[in-house]
Amino acid sequence: MALKIGKKILIMISISITIIAVTMIGSFYYYSSMVNENIKYIKDSNSAAVTFKDMQLKLQIYKESKEKNKKIINLSKTSIDRFIGYINERSNKIQQSSNREFITHLEEVAIRCKEIQLNLVTLQKNHNDIDLNKTLSAIDEISTRLNNIIFKQENKFESNIKWVEIFVVCAIILISLVIITFSLRISQSVVSPINKLIAASLSSSKGDLTQSLKIGTNDEIGALANAFNALVEIERSKNYVFNF
Repeated sequence: MALKIGKKILIMISISITIIAVTMIGSFYYYSSMVNENIKYIKDSNSAAVTFKDMQLKLQIYKESKEKNKKIINLSKTSIDRFIGYINERSNKIQQSSNREFITHLEEVAIRCKEIQLNLVTLQKNHNDIDLNKTLSAIDEISTRLNNIIFKQENKFESNIKWVEIFVVCAIILISLVIITFSLRISQSVVSPINKLIAASLSSSKGDLTQSLKIGTNDEIGALANAFNALVEIERSKNYVFNF
C-alpha cells in the first residue's frame, strides 16, 4: 500500500532528524571523550613534571651543598618511585592504543628512570660524585624525551580534532543530500501528477472527454485522479445517452 503524502513528509523529517541526531551525538561523544582524555593526560603530565622537577632541584641542591644531606636523597628516591609509577601507568594505556612511537619513547624513559633509581639507592648508602652526575645527566635526557612526548601528544590531539571537524562537515553534506533527495522525490510524486490532472482538466473543460489519468498511487493525488476519472466517465455516459 502506497504511503500518504503526509506520511512521506513525516518519514523524510524523521529520517533527517535521526541522521542529524546520530551524527551530532556521535561527534559530541567522540569530541568529549578526546577532550576529557587530553585534559586528564595534561593533569597527569603536569603532576609528573612537577614531581620530576622537584626531584631535579633537590639533587641540584644536594650537589651544591657542602653537607651531603641524605634526607634529600631519600626524598628524591620517593619522587622517582612515584614518577616511575606514572610512566608505567601511561605506558600501559599507550600500549593498548598500539602507538609504537610513544611506546618506544616511554620505554627509553623507563630505562633511564631505573638507572636513576639504582643510582639513588647507591647514594643513599654513600655519596658518590660519579653516580650523582650520572643521575643528573639521566634527568636532563628524560626532560628532553618528556617534552617530545608531550609535544607529539598535543599534535595527535590536534589531528584528532581536525578529523572530527572533517567528519562533521561530511555528515552535514550527507544530511543535506538526503534531505534534498527526499524533497525532490516527494515533490516529483506530487507535482507531476498534479500537472497531469491540470492538463486533463483543461482538455475536459473544452469538451474532450477522452482523457483519463493513470497515476498509480493510493495517496491523496491518486484519490483525486480516480475522482476525476469517475467524473469524466459520468459526463461521457451522459453525452452518450443524450446523443442516443
